[in-house]
Amino acid sequence: MVGESGSDKSSLGKAITGLVPFSGSIDFCGATLYGRAQMDPPYRRRVQMIFQHPDASLNPRMTVGEIIARPLRLYGLPPGESEAQAVVRLLQEVRLPAEFASRYPHALSGGQKQRVAIARAFANPPDLVICDEITAALDVSVQATIIELLLELRRRYGTAYLFITHDLNLIRQIAHRVAVMYRGDVLEVLPGENMRAQAQHPYTRALLDAVQHP
Repeated sequence: MVGESGSDKSSLGKAITGLVPFSGSIDFCGATLYGRAQMDPPYRRRVQMIFQHPDASLNPRMTVGEIIARPLRLYGLPPGESEAQAVVRLLQEVRLPAEFASRYPHALSGGQKQRVAIARAFANPPDLVICDEITAALDVSVQATIIELLLELRRRYGTAYLFITHDLNLIRQIAHRVAVMYRGDVLEVLPGENMRAQAQHPYTRALLDAVQHP
């Protein structure tokens, strides 16, 4: 999902995860939800969100291990694993050493914090992960490793992603479909490849014209 700042992309992501109230309905895996009251624990387990600034979503008073273990306590442990084993496995899946479980967020770099947020999101492998500008605050080299990690997890678990971003070059690399949003409305939905050739709306064309080709 792409669009300029203020087009309500993040608000839509938060509505899908139940973090903010919404009107209308959400269709998800054959079910129609008409409000947050219908977002029961099974739904919340299946839909996760990763934010641009992990400092705002990682509790500074909890260790990395406690942060990752919280959804395991809420939604259950994988069969045959203890909580400690699951935490270590999840750290390894996001390419962090097991000893990070005892560290606090302030001791980590921005990229490491984002990996912890990803591990938490995949503690109970979800059907959908909403990624809200998750690479925007990272160095270019770190951005590439985070995207590579997310694609690897998608192959492993079959998870779908909704990327919220203003980076059209990133979208060209990873997206199968692209929704263009402006002031709360979705103007059009395009295939991830060859967006320019199929764009119909003048706003979409303006967005594409404003970005430098890789």
